[in-house]
Amino acid sequence: MDFLSLLFPKKCIGCRRIGSYICSTCFAFIDSSPQLICAECSKFAINGLTHPVCRKKYSIDGVFSAVAYKGIMKKILYQYKFEPYVFDLSRTLSEIVYEGLLEYEPLSYLSKEKVVLVPIPLSEKKKKLRGYNQSLLLVKNLSQLSGYIYSDILIRQKKTLPQYALSKEKRRENIKGAFALQDVSYFENVLLVDDIM
Repeated sequence: MDFLSLLFPKKCIGCRRIGSYICSTCFAFIDSSPQLICAECSKFAINGLTHPVCRKKYSIDGVFSAVAYKGIMKKILYQYKFEPYVFDLSRTLSEIVYEGLLEYEPLSYLSKEKVVLVPIPLSEKKKKLRGYNQSLLLVKNLSQLSGYIYSDILIRQKKTLPQYALSKEKRRENIKGAFALQDVSYFENVLLVDDIM
């Protein structure tokens, strides 16, 4: 144990027990079977794939969440994204997400060389305030754990409001024109990675 760990020991986000960010008791309450929905209509979809009738020219193929955003996971993500920012949680979160990736059947059919992980870029203001892009950290750790490559090919073109506070229609309007590609490299399967779906 190093000197900093003695001064600032890790505490479970759920119950405050000293030792780790998630103790075994609280870990058991993580819901690793989140609801799979169509990204377009928000109704149930097999494997989270966009329904054929819902697909549009530029719609994504599907959405997948490693764990449900409730209980202990909600607390962990809050601690990771808001003051007092616990940067060190990125490794713990990445391990949880990685376990979800291993269980997501459609990914098992793709070779690692044909998949790229792409983080959602953060506005410069939020990045300066927080000191890091939480999605980029997740992607870097996931890349190490999974063997998938990652590429930071998206750039943020405009500031947006937090998506979680908006209705579906306002989310679409809010995000319109927010991102652009900075690299035209071709990737066969792109997994956009963000902390909350």
